[in-house]
Amino acid sequence: MRMDANAAKKLSGERQVHIRMFWCAIALLAGSSSQALALPPFSRAWRDRYLSGDVSDEYKVAAEMARCHVCHKIAAGKALNSYGKAAGKFLTKDEWVTVRDEPAKLRLYIDNGLKQAEAEKSPSGRTFGELIKDGIGPWD
Repeated sequence: MRMDANAAKKLSGERQVHIRMFWCAIALLAGSSSQALALPPFSRAWRDRYLSGDVSDEYKVAAEMARCHVCHKIAAGKALNSYGKAAGKFLTKDEWVTVRDEPAKLRLYIDNGLKQAEAEKSPSGRTFGELIKDGIGPWD
């Protein structure tokens, strides 16, 4: 069975529509997902909150060496570790966009998010707050 030229064009056009719809759906899903953000204000706030005061030098060195891996998996690009996922529940792109230009609100937003993440359970069963308090890094 042969297709005439118009049928071939129609099939080709329908396929293009399906491909466009697929990529639009992907773009919508990617844009609407809330995710934790690896931005300087978050990193700075984490260091200020957990590396100041009565913290051992070993913990400070380990945290500084971990840097991005406090929240992100090692050698996995932007993939989050368990602590990053916990923090990501409370530190989202949608909310960050609304407060990023107001330093006081941004700082309060990040501090509240980090505090809420402390209450989340780590894979070990202990909360991330307990791990941090005991000088154990929350990173996997």
